Amino acid sequence: MKGVKMGKKVIVVGDPKSDGDCILYGFSAGWTRERMTFRLGNVLAAVRLPLMPDQENRITWRIKAPVRQRVHFRIGGKELYCASLSQPDRWEAVSFKVPPERSRGWTEVQLACDNFVLQSRTEACFALAEVVIEAEGEKWPELARPKADTTGMQLLFGDLHIHTRLSWCGGERNGTPEENLRFCKEVRHHDFAAVTDHAEHLVKDKTWEGLCKVLDSFNEEGKFVTIPAYEWTSDLYGHRNVYLAEPYERIFHCMDPTSSSPPKLWASLEEEGQNAITIPHHPIRREFPMRWDEHDPKWQPAVEMCSIWGSSEYYGNELQEIAYSEPGISVRDALTKGLRLGFVGGSDGHDRVPGTGGLTGAFVQEFSRRGILEAIRSRHCYATTGVPIRLYVILNNRLMMGDEWEINQYQFEGLYPL
Repeated sequence: MKGVKMGKKVIVVGDPKSDGDCILYGFSAGWTRERMTFRLGNVLAAVRLPLMPDQENRITWRIKAPVRQRVHFRIGGKELYCASLSQPDRWEAVSFKVPPERSRGWTEVQLACDNFVLQSRTEACFALAEVVIEAEGEKWPELARPKADTTGMQLLFGDLHIHTRLSWCGGERNGTPEENLRFCKEVRHHDFAAVTDHAEHLVKDKTWEGLCKVLDSFNEEGKFVTIPAYEWTSDLYGHRNVYLAEPYERIFHCMDPTSSSPPKLWASLEEEGQNAITIPHHPIRREFPMRWDEHDPKWQPAVEMCSIWGSSEYYGNELQEIAYSEPGISVRDALTKGLRLGFVGGSDGHDRVPGTGGLTGAFVQEFSRRGILEAIRSRHCYATTGVPIRLYVILNNRLMMGDEWEINQYQFEGLYPL
């Protein structure tokens, strides 16, 4: 329309810096060919697009298919357009309009193909190189961080293992709790953080009470969440961090007879009625090896995979000092025993630089202390070595990482020779 200024949003597909918030499921990791980046799509795939809210949006897709293909574009289960790609392996521009009533900011668009195509063990039903969105307006609005999937989960990042000067092992070089939390919030731009000083150092002179006041002063649900936590430090049973949904008055350490072993710790948390989880860290280290036989899935739903101590994924990995590692107690060994664990990362640093060596990604339904604990308890979490990598694992747009699902349950009444 003449005289109306149109805003434009261009998403380069195949470049994680451009499409990282937009790819939902059903796409390859990305390809580069003839100076063009693109992703291969499965027979059913979906993207999440930042549409201009409450007005008509025109979407143009740069797309091709290796064979004659029909691609159905759907929003909310309703088909908006069907593209017939009649020229195999040639890029085409497919364009259609999304009405105002279906333009709600971040909007999921599903792409369903008629023909299944497999190339070198990779689904290649179509290729997508670019998405261009046009709508009225001079400037595209800044939309809030997108949800992970249609269940309404949000992906947050944070450091779950920070030491301050309240831990005697590092002293003043650890920095104050305020300095560490401010660094997480203002420099690292984390969504959450947990100060996990050693419990035996927090029980004197109301130190724990003072720390909780600092945590509460930084805690702001929906923006930056601080999780009350402490480290239960046993060289006999391995080290575990205890994370709390709220700053309870009583905490437990390994020199207390009521919490001197993991079962006693869990029993004490139960008796006090505390909403808490305990997470082992550096389980592979020889100095304080993890006893995986001491396990309770209710209290121990996850393990810290990586930190400045390296990776505990398996014995002999390149991110772990083998001279200080013990075979048979790695995370992979725990999984082989049948333990079902989520993965988290934390710095465990003693140098005022949170976020170094380990970071946790958590899918939350509620941006709060309880929401983050519930995400870890449900194993809707993963670990990185410090970089906020966006990773989505979704099955049928209903199940995600950490979920369990029983299928194909049969009962045999008898066996007979053929």
